[in-house]
Amino acid sequence: MLVPFEYVKFDNLKEASLFLKEQGDNAHILAGGTDVIIKVRSGKIRPKYIVDIKGLKGLRGIKKEEDKIIIGALTTVNEIVENNYIKEYFPILREGAFTLGDYEIRNRATIGGNICNGSTSADTVIPLLVYNAKVVIASSEGERMERLPEFFKGPGRVNLNPGEILKEIILNLPPSSSKGKFFRISRVNGMDLASLNMAILVLNPDNIDKREVRISIGAVAPIPLRVYELEEFLKGKEFTSYVFEEAKKILLENLKPRKGSLRASPEYKKKMAINYLSWLFEEV
Repeated sequence: MLVPFEYVKFDNLKEASLFLKEQGDNAHILAGGTDVIIKVRSGKIRPKYIVDIKGLKGLRGIKKEEDKIIIGALTTVNEIVENNYIKEYFPILREGAFTLGDYEIRNRATIGGNICNGSTSADTVIPLLVYNAKVVIASSEGERMERLPEFFKGPGRVNLNPGEILKEIILNLPPSSSKGKFFRISRVNGMDLASLNMAILVLNPDNIDKREVRISIGAVAPIPLRVYELEEFLKGKEFTSYVFEEAKKILLENLKPRKGSLRASPEYKKKMAINYLSWLFEEV
């Protein structure tokens, strides 16, 4: 049963922040609405107020500033897919964004909403992790910046205090020689949540001394996972068969998928993660 709520819309961030802080758990933010509406209809959330922030100024668009790309939190997923900066500098993010829902959903869904939903397998989050993304969080009291991994606190939980709104995502430009890939499996083709997704980014792939490997995985832990232990192990090493065997052990030690998952068994997720890791040793 749909519980009645009051719809409120703001075009001023400070006013929206003050209202959200005052209402606390009684209010829930609406951006694209692709997740919020489902939660309201199912009764998973029962807010007294739905606060529409789509009209907030300065929270939409993609711009380049020196060696950084700044993405407004209200930028739609299709805008991510179609943007030339993203195509040129962050192809893994584009790959992940393209897998999210269908064209119509991507026209509504926002990158900020995909992050703030707190899903362990969010298709924009897993690529953003290997690009060392930072998030800017705004409120009536000012702004603060946080590394994306620290923004996630548990399944469906992110580090937003009452009155805080995700404003933008900041990405430093990677070296032009970087190589990477986004992987994803789901139960069915089309609009299904990922059973497992994974991003691999290699900086300076042809120079072992300067090469850096970054790996993130979704749906294998309570929060989106960066596998720092494996990244550290791979530094300065030739990608030999022995190194691959050791890398597999480290990867498996870091994966803690839920046994009760309806989308894929822990054993299947681990097997697929190893298959995706093999790309690193075959293609780089």
